[in-house]
Amino acid sequence: GTRRADLGLDHIERPDLTAQGLFDRGEWDRVHVIDRMHLQSVSTSAQQLANRDLELDAYYRHVFQLVWGNEAGYAVIPKHPGSWHGWTYQQIVDVVNQLQAPASLALGVVSDEGALVIGLLGEVSDGSFRKVTTFESLPFDRLEVSVTQEFLDRLWSHLATTDYPPATVLLCTESIFDRWVNEPDKARTISEAIDSGTAVLRLRDEPPFIW
Repeated sequence: GTRRADLGLDHIERPDLTAQGLFDRGEWDRVHVIDRMHLQSVSTSAQQLANRDLELDAYYRHVFQLVWGNEAGYAVIPKHPGSWHGWTYQQIVDVVNQLQAPASLALGVVSDEGALVIGLLGEVSDGSFRKVTTFESLPFDRLEVSVTQEFLDRLWSHLATTDYPPATVLLCTESIFDRWVNEPDKARTISEAIDSGTAVLRLRDEPPFIW
């Protein structure tokens, strides 16, 4: 980024007040004020031998908590919302831990014109995602993917023959996917989409769906 010499920041006594003042100028969507000593402390903590057993996602989550968890060392305005569009890391961990492993999760998003936009497959065992692939790994042509019960049945039947039987399959249109991500009442969004034929969903008995 460009170095700014016109901000009058010779000394920062209160990082939170400095961040708020800069944000109030209206030039930035978010302002971060980071203490270099805090970053050094984060680096030292993150590289402890005990963290070498963490899987990659858990390690980055740990680093995230170290960085954001000290307001004196890292002030940010607006503050972190604590979730991503209503979903939290812990919610996902809880759902994965409750899956009857091994299991696969599938998400297919089709544009309103009928083209495949997103096709993701996640393979889960022992409480962790072991592999994430795309619908290109399936024995179906992209043009065959549709938001229909027929295609859901074909996809479910195929996954049932693999080492990772299906736990959840969601197929929906792109507009429904966008609403599902952004709107707070996610369960209602999917339920209404199922009723209108713009989404189909199948769950195995055990796992809760990540609303």
